Amino acid sequence: MTPTVFVAGMSHRTAPVEVREQLALEDDKLREVVAALAAQGTAAELMILSTCNRVEVYGVAEAPGEARAAAFRQLGAHRGVGLPSIEPHLYAHSGEEAVRHAFRVAASLDSLVIGEPQILGQVKDAFALAQSCQTVGPVLNALMSQAFRVAKRVRTETEVGRLAVSVSSTAVELARKIFGRLDGKAVLLVGAGEMAELAARLLMEAAPLEALLVAASSLRDRLKGRNVSYSKKVFIPLTHLCRDYCGYCTFRSDPVAGRVPYMTPDEVLAVAEAGVRAGCKEAL
Repeated sequence: MTPTVFVAGMSHRTAPVEVREQLALEDDKLREVVAALAAQGTAAELMILSTCNRVEVYGVAEAPGEARAAAFRQLGAHRGVGLPSIEPHLYAHSGEEAVRHAFRVAASLDSLVIGEPQILGQVKDAFALAQSCQTVGPVLNALMSQAFRVAKRVRTETEVGRLAVSVSSTAVELARKIFGRLDGKAVLLVGAGEMAELAARLLMEAAPLEALLVAASSLRDRLKGRNVSYSKKVFIPLTHLCRDYCGYCTFRSDPVAGRVPYMTPDEVLAVAEAGVRAGCKEAL
């Protein structure tokens, strides 16, 4: 049987965030998964792309369906999620369709915010991780090299990359449209991943805020020492403010209060008001 290039995964188009976050893993865990799959031998080449909006497996295998099942069974095992609950959210492409999908992903044409620049770096990081695990062969090497070239052409020869856009920048721009000027506003930022950090930096540059309430200590630590223009910089542990919840604010973040994956608008408002009343006791 001839080996075939394939891609299988889930994205914001096929799975809600509470499903995607169950499979999103940090780099050290991804290395374990890639190493385990390489030992199984179901795929001759393998790469896993894991972001907040998609989890995808790129590979070369004689039986792509078997390789796909093995990969997502292994990914789910790290979070105690069985393959039957994952499969309804998966898509799969092989051959030319897999190549076309890889090009669209790298060029941000399949992103939640079309034109966002982060995805190309994330694909390159995933490729580098697979290379370090020695699971990249001639097919994936050629595929990714060409995908990077296609992404560059899309950004330089079309209007897709004309504006600096991302989920974070879109959120900040939406806040401006809703509230007008952000001067003197208190902002509660729940999350600790790349998008949360980018949102924090954009907010810092946008206006002198009354307070930026950061709900994850790891993000607070990364923002220390920043020369910012707002008057109050504060870390407010959500676990101190809404103890009735127990969950995670994002798939990469510190555990915070939350009985469900999301906070309602009223809960966000209550936490933000409590943070402001706390008087910004713990500065960045």
